[in-house]
Amino acid sequence: MKNVITFLLTFQMLFCAAGLKISGNAKFSGTHFSTPNGGGFAESNEKIHVRPNGLTISATVRLNRRKKITGSGYDEQKRIIYQHDIIASKGGEFVFGRRSDNWCDQLYINFKDGNSWAVPLSITVKTPNYNQWAVWSVTLLPVIEPEQGVRKTLITLYINGEAKYTTTVNNVPDMDDTPIRWGNGCGINGDIWDIHGDIAEMQIIGKALNDDEVHRLAAKSKLVKIDLTGVIPPSPELAKILEKSEKAAQLPLTKFLVDSIRRASANGFEQTRLSSVLENNFAAVNAADNIQCLDLWQKDSDIKLLASGRMVLLIAEGKNSGPSPILGIFDLDSQRGIFGKNPLSWQIKGNLKNRKHTIKSIGKWQNTATSTDSWETCWESIDGISVSLKIKLLKNRLEMAADFINKNPDFQVTMFDFPVVQLKEMKQGKSYLVHPFMSGILHFDPVKNPYLGRPDFWYPSGAMSMQFGAYCDDASGVYLSPEDPDAGMKQYVITGRNHALELCWSSPVPFAPGKKGGNAPEKSNSAVIELIPGNWFDAAMTYKRFAMKKGSWTKPKFRPTPKWYLENMLWILHFTHNGTPAIEATPAMMKKIQNYFQLPTAIHWYHWYNSAKAGWPHYIAYENVKRANQQMHKDGVRVKAYIDTKLWSELDGPGFKSDWQFSSHGKPAAVIDERGKFLYERYRKECRDVVMCPYYQPWQDKILEVTQRTADEDFDAVYHDQVGASYPRQCFSAAHGHTPNHPEFWQQGYSKMFEKISKLQEKYPSLAHDTEDAADAHLRFFDGFLSWRWTDNNQIPLFSAVYGGLTQFTGRTFGHHEKESFFVKTATQLLYGEQFGWFMAERLYQQRKRASYVKQMMHLRNHLLNYFNGGQMCRQMDFTIPPKSQTTQWGDSRGRYENVTMPEILHAVWQNRQNGKRVIILVNTSSSSAGATAILPDGKFFSCRRNGRITPVTGKEYAINLEPMEIELLMDDENDAAKAAAALQKFAGFTEQEFFRSFGYLAPEKDSPAIENFDGEPNGVLCIAGDNEKKLWKKVPAAFEPDKTYILKVKFKRDPATQGSLAVFNYSSRSKVRCYASASAPADGKWHTVTLKFKTDKDVFNSSVFFYNEKSGGNVYADDLEITEYHEDNSK
Repeated sequence: MKNVITFLLTFQMLFCAAGLKISGNAKFSGTHFSTPNGGGFAESNEKIHVRPNGLTISATVRLNRRKKITGSGYDEQKRIIYQHDIIASKGGEFVFGRRSDNWCDQLYINFKDGNSWAVPLSITVKTPNYNQWAVWSVTLLPVIEPEQGVRKTLITLYINGEAKYTTTVNNVPDMDDTPIRWGNGCGINGDIWDIHGDIAEMQIIGKALNDDEVHRLAAKSKLVKIDLTGVIPPSPELAKILEKSEKAAQLPLTKFLVDSIRRASANGFEQTRLSSVLENNFAAVNAADNIQCLDLWQKDSDIKLLASGRMVLLIAEGKNSGPSPILGIFDLDSQRGIFGKNPLSWQIKGNLKNRKHTIKSIGKWQNTATSTDSWETCWESIDGISVSLKIKLLKNRLEMAADFINKNPDFQVTMFDFPVVQLKEMKQGKSYLVHPFMSGILHFDPVKNPYLGRPDFWYPSGAMSMQFGAYCDDASGVYLSPEDPDAGMKQYVITGRNHALELCWSSPVPFAPGKKGGNAPEKSNSAVIELIPGNWFDAAMTYKRFAMKKGSWTKPKFRPTPKWYLENMLWILHFTHNGTPAIEATPAMMKKIQNYFQLPTAIHWYHWYNSAKAGWPHYIAYENVKRANQQMHKDGVRVKAYIDTKLWSELDGPGFKSDWQFSSHGKPAAVIDERGKFLYERYRKECRDVVMCPYYQPWQDKILEVTQRTADEDFDAVYHDQVGASYPRQCFSAAHGHTPNHPEFWQQGYSKMFEKISKLQEKYPSLAHDTEDAADAHLRFFDGFLSWRWTDNNQIPLFSAVYGGLTQFTGRTFGHHEKESFFVKTATQLLYGEQFGWFMAERLYQQRKRASYVKQMMHLRNHLLNYFNGGQMCRQMDFTIPPKSQTTQWGDSRGRYENVTMPEILHAVWQNRQNGKRVIILVNTSSSSAGATAILPDGKFFSCRRNGRITPVTGKEYAINLEPMEIELLMDDENDAAKAAAALQKFAGFTEQEFFRSFGYLAPEKDSPAIENFDGEPNGVLCIAGDNEKKLWKKVPAAFEPDKTYILKVKFKRDPATQGSLAVFNYSSRSKVRCYASASAPADGKWHTVTLKFKTDKDVFNSSVFFYNEKSGGNVYADDLEITEYHEDNSK
């Protein structure tokens, strides 16, 4: 490859986790490109791709201005005339640089997804000044969630380390193995684009950096002067008093005061006033204790220092400038300030004269006290926007409400970011973010690892199930929430920057159809900051207090939950892909399950509808579905039907092959995005699915009609897929009955839809409804939530702590590779207050002890049902000697397996709301004995064990010692404890041989051999007739336990000259085959007793006894098969 390359300055390339060979000339100190095929490329021995961790490209660039495009901007073929300068590219995986035409001159990023370029052309970031160096950066972060049909990429463009533009593209880059190039790249028409200018300090990093990391990376430039701290230096006068005060301040509180004044100065606060305040309050800064400091701070100072509970607020009054008048909050309990570089701010985003535009809270304002603990701040108008903020100080808590007036007819606001809070990095022990993702998780060290494989979260959804977050460590915590009682949609963005954790809540802003600006929110954006002791449970209780008092979703449900749904214990996941034969076999399968467990059991049925007749969302049942449901009802089994309540298929005709009603009915109901486009998801190769607007009345009526038809098939419940899981979508349609971009239309629409559906209860009084995942805003609509994706590491029962006892949880996903984790997950369901299962029937007989363990847990839940239904979860116990941890592999919703670490002994504390009684449930989930020492809650307790005895518990500390898989209950009522002990003794005696036998499996247990007499075969014996050509076989499935020895005895006969044998094989969960034992007998036409002794291994999973006739013409026979668990007692 020949290039015209001039080397100017230091050229640096960092390819994360990959060694690269640089092809081209040998030395780099800078690059200058001026020819169309100029540039360079890097070949890697290890592949570098955008997926899965994202990519960061950063370079210091100085562009030469190209010849100006003149005239209409179109060529003779009426194509747009454009110019490009390319910084870096990798085939179709990414192209990064500049684009200009007659209407724009801006940064450019694109990639291919399939055969098409995926990033739509839109206004991005203005090109920096020509002939001047600037640091250009871009990050790409793909987000792929197959179960939600999500394939998107978050793109952020930076200039000189500052984020200037962020967008989400509903595609992900292809993986392209062509070399990474700099200075040229592939154009959208297959041509080669070059660069006119200089590139230096190139860096490509194999992950998407956060804003703070990009800022620090840019600050390393030797060609562009970038202030890493981003602060305004103090004046000489202020610097002098700051230095004096820092020396005088000896207390954490007084040091906080000085640090807050310094920070205010850096953020644009008037420095002469800061100098005066600090000088006048020097005695307070020099105080000997906190009380003296608070007393000495001048009451007439225009910067107030106020204490309320553990919270100390530093707030400015009067006229000033900066992000906000809130200068700091100090926690008296943990003795530290809570804010980072920028305590509190807001942003307003939208389109000003059709260009992306953002205004920030850094400006002039006046803060006026309206009482001794309340204020109102008014900012001077910025681009026609006037913002106001109301502030109120309560005990340990600051409440705020922000609003604005928009008098600019050309500024159409789309998003209002408030609050934007930077919390100082916490360092007292482990720091973690409490985040309501699925069940709730703890995300450790979030400042350095700001998050979780996805850029943002939208409330309400499974990924943001409640509208709060908390940042904690071992000393204390900070709770932050919008506390919006109407549950409007919100975006939640978590960023690590400036050694702080930035949390931003953002709400859509509605606008009148046809107007280009002048819009504003219909109500204030609220926010709460509260100081909490530091445990995730404290954050949950803070939010629960708000939700129960003010949340619209905690009002009485539209209809009562059916009694059967409240008392159901187990859910079986079931698919009937092949129609009639599978449907007709379903009742017999469920009858076996119901007969074994002897408690209410239900089936969650997928593909009960005939897609050959119609696609989504029509759901036309197979003809024999109703008959199958009626038979299951006779056997005591309840049935729940799957439908999707969010999507309409583009091809909704028979077999998803034609447009039946999509164009006529689906298109008018579709959500319209800001560009006027539909929002697509894909779940099948035939076509895409389109997101529907829940506010649109014809769509509500369509789902009502589908739900009623489903109920007519004698289903007991309807599962409305995606409503609880999917994040809400902004809709800009003016034809759906809601204001475009309204933050509450999504919630209001579903509320109207399910209020209509609730009227079906008059005809179907036992009809229940639930949905995917759990989002609290939907609590009134549904009887429960399918919490199938509660499978994350570091999970906590955050949602259960708030809403346990008020709703039902109907199962988690179970992967077929799960062994030890099956028992951990089942125990977790009990402790979180969930109903069991959501596994297919075969999961129960793929591994020994599963069925009997689930049966034991079901009967225990049934015994404790008054604690779960209408009860509440209480604070977990602390441990002086914690239980050991164990790590097991959990199957997740994407078919992958994640290592999940939990204590061997899991526990929960539940309270009966009616009588106040409590139960502590302790479960050893390991295959070994386990112990720990816990600190008990106040009160007396009685221990209940499976030996049937109860023991009074004395002392505050309690030593726990549990046998493998043992359950212990601590109850605060002696009579209840006696009943529970008897129940535990009974439950511990459950066996499973009869269950396995009903499904055709031999399951030997101690002192109970498994026998197969082949009475169902012709003539009462197993016969394999040979054909002289093929190896023929028959198998008898068997369920063995790991690392156990068995004795197999069978009568075996071979016709003369016949080749035949028997063997015991195991297929592990990873599909590895192992023969445990094999044997044969003489081919003499006589019966012989064959005995095999074999030992299983830890990978026992799918085992069978096989009988073979190996390419011979005679017959092989077997009869009276018996398998016994071997132990010393039966060794003779």
